[in-house]
Amino acid sequence: MPEPVPGRLLARGAGADVFAIDEMRVLRRYRRRAVPEREVAIMIDRANAARGNAPLDEALTAVVLAGAPVGPPLSWLRDRFVHAFVGEFAPAEWRVSLERALAYRRADGNVGDKERDRLTKLRL
Repeated sequence: MPEPVPGRLLARGAGADVFAIDEMRVLRRYRRRAVPEREVAIMIDRANAARGNAPLDEALTAVVLAGAPVGPPLSWLRDRFVHAFVGEFAPAEWRVSLERALAYRRADGNVGDKERDRLTKLRL
C-alpha cells in the first residue's frame, strides 16, 4: 500500500523529499514511495548539518558557492552573487572562519579533485 503524501512537496533531493506540514514545519522523508512527479526545487542535502557559530556558517556558505563548478559565461554571475552574499555580513565576523571553512570543505569526501583545486586558489 502506498505511503500517504504528508503535505505539499517543497523540494526533491537525491536521498530525500521535503514536505510542508504547516506554516512553520517541514518533514524530510528519506524513503520515497508514491510521491507524485512534479516540478519542484532541488534541495541541498543537509544530512551533516550541526549547530555551530554563525561566522563559520557564513564562511562555509561562501566557500561552497564560490567553489561551484560554473564556467563562462555564467561564472561572473556566481562571483557577483558570492560577493553580494558576503557583503551582507561584517568581514571581521566571517573572515576569521574562512580558513576553517576552506579546510572543512577540502576534507569533505564528496568534494572532487577539481573543486578541491578551485578551493586552493579561492580568493574572497
